[in-house]
Amino acid sequence: MLVLVRHALAGKKSTWPGPDDQRPLTPAGRSQAVGLAESLADLGLTALLSSPSERCRQTLVPLAARLRVPVQDTPALSADVADAVLFCLVSSPQAAGAALCTHGEVISRLLGHWQEPSAGATPLLPEREPGKGIEKGAALIVTPRPGGPPLLRYIPPSIPPDGDRSRPVATDAPIRHGRLSRSFPMI
Repeated sequence: MLVLVRHALAGKKSTWPGPDDQRPLTPAGRSQAVGLAESLADLGLTALLSSPSERCRQTLVPLAARLRVPVQDTPALSADVADAVLFCLVSSPQAAGAALCTHGEVISRLLGHWQEPSAGATPLLPEREPGKGIEKGAALIVTPRPGGPPLLRYIPPSIPPDGDRSRPVATDAPIRHGRLSRSFPMI
């Protein structure tokens, strides 16, 4: 099992005056990070791997404090990393039992990699922002399955970017040919 985390809210890239890798979380993003720590604290995570971007590191800081585990900068989680390097990391023993904080486009590429190709296949998960995988401050618990794509459990952000609090808390979704074959609220 591993957990993929999309960094929390960090404001608009176009309004940040410095290098994008130094863009920090907004106050709402810091609140999302605290909520994420609460959601993931009891999973038995043993490592926290982060893109070197400040917003990714900051997203994992509350979880690191709860678990007493350091956040490790991991260039293989950078937005512009080569697919081969990314796929190697997520299938490595280093990722097992770890939370990996990265960028939406990286998560989108992983979802595409796990999707079984078929004519007219639908995405593994509905994307609110095309090409970004999941919402900012959300997570996917990824459980490998022998001979098939992984089982994904979606953990939405504690503060949805769009303010819609009517969405389910979490869903389990075995994936079959790029489609969610089952989805139900978690208790």
